Amino acid sequence: MAEDNKRKKKLVKLGEKDERYDSYGHKIERPTVKPPERTAVRQPVKQTERQFAPETKKMPAKRTADRRPVRETGERPARESDRHTAKEENKKKLYSSIPAKDEAPHERRIRERAPKRRKHIFNAVKVVMILLLITGVVCMFVFGFGDKKSDLEKAFLKTGTIENIYNVKAQIMRDEYGITAGFTGKMIPTVNDGDRVAAGAKIGYIVKPEYENELEKLRQTDSKIQAAQNASSYVESQHIELGPINEQINVLTDKLSAVSASSSNLSQYSNIIKELNLLFDTKHGIMMNAATTDDYINSLKAQRATILANLGEYMKEVTSPYAGAVSFYADGQESVVSQKATQISQYLSKKGETGNILSESALQFSDTNLVCSIGAEVTAGQTVARITPDVNYYVSADVSDVDYSVFTTGKVIMVRAKNRDFSVEAQVEEVLKYADKTYVLLKSSTGLSGAVSQRIIDTELVIDHMEGIKVPKRALDEWDTAGLTARIAVLRANYVSFVYVNVLAVDGEYAIISPSNDFVSEEDEGITSVRINDIYIVNHETVTEGQIIGG
Repeated sequence: MAEDNKRKKKLVKLGEKDERYDSYGHKIERPTVKPPERTAVRQPVKQTERQFAPETKKMPAKRTADRRPVRETGERPARESDRHTAKEENKKKLYSSIPAKDEAPHERRIRERAPKRRKHIFNAVKVVMILLLITGVVCMFVFGFGDKKSDLEKAFLKTGTIENIYNVKAQIMRDEYGITAGFTGKMIPTVNDGDRVAAGAKIGYIVKPEYENELEKLRQTDSKIQAAQNASSYVESQHIELGPINEQINVLTDKLSAVSASSSNLSQYSNIIKELNLLFDTKHGIMMNAATTDDYINSLKAQRATILANLGEYMKEVTSPYAGAVSFYADGQESVVSQKATQISQYLSKKGETGNILSESALQFSDTNLVCSIGAEVTAGQTVARITPDVNYYVSADVSDVDYSVFTTGKVIMVRAKNRDFSVEAQVEEVLKYADKTYVLLKSSTGLSGAVSQRIIDTELVIDHMEGIKVPKRALDEWDTAGLTARIAVLRANYVSFVYVNVLAVDGEYAIISPSNDFVSEEDEGITSVRINDIYIVNHETVTEGQIIGG
């Protein structure tokens, strides 16, 4: 204790404060550092042995008084973590205020912007991460959470047809006779294209354009005569029954209402109005007649004769010299087509005989320019219509680029126009091979009216077709080696059941299946079979036998 009470010697200042110089002898000034500000919180005084009296070890009154005000004011002594944080902040302030050695102003600005730039980058990264997280959550809700049930592709079993089709350009050979105009004027037909007419039947008029109104009056008079003759069969004594006319008026009125409500059939509106006007005029004429319809019919015939007399030399009738199907599409090649049809007929009648050869030219001809004469200006001697009297005609098609082995002689196939104008059955007569091309020759006797206005038609030759339960081929698995049996996944009472079925026909995408296979016992027929409107699973690879599928 005696050594502690000795007075220490004062230190002697030997020189000035520490100084530095560069290599040229210039004095380097040290930067003035501003001392950090002290916190207002008074730090607790560390107790040492020197604060207590040696004898009693009690706290001096002065020290005790210094500590009490801290608790009385409600201030809590600074914790170790608070002191560490304050110390770090002071360091940042101190070092940020110290400029680097020989730092230029623009460098200082760059150094001060760096923390802000890092802060902006950090905020941008946070925004991107949040957006990615939101996108992921939305995708999970939209596309499911990976549950196989949400990926199931289910459908109902229903009937359908699979067809084996060859797309070819068919050429039609038949007997044809042209009808020429004996007068120059406008062609006004009285029958429809494709109608069958008798020999000597009137098929139209050729009239001078300025007398077309008179021709319209003649047509109206003919319609009135027809309506009156129909009504005369219902005459009883002096009472005239107009049932047929009234009935047709009602039908046309309903039809007119339907056409008015639909914007797609407005072209029929004017025709219906004309027919109704004719019926009303006929009805009025019959009702105003004194006794019977005979007088009214006679008066109409007299009007018709007057109109014909007025027309005189300004109108000529067009009649058919043969019975058959009529067409107003002509090109003047009718005799050439008839010759080809005759050659084919003679060849087939002598099939198998020595020297019986059919030339390739009889099976083909170049595209022809068929011209429609309906409502057109024609000249005397021009072909205005064609008559096809025979019910039999021939179809030839170039099958050089397809598998023509399917066209066996005697097989009946379907010949169908791509625009669905006609569809007929035809029998394969023979497959004829030439140097560069191969033709199939077909014969038909039906559906002539649908093809009478054409000679070369884009057709579909339907070799065969199968109707039954139609499913996608990808819905079947475990095919046998012959491709005749396969398995399909059916959903029954929310349970997956695999059923083996026979495959009756296939094409590139679909298959026709039977309700079950031939190896099922009668006891299991109701379980191991499929029915129309059963639910089947297309992507069968996502399910297993007996799996429960809810919903």
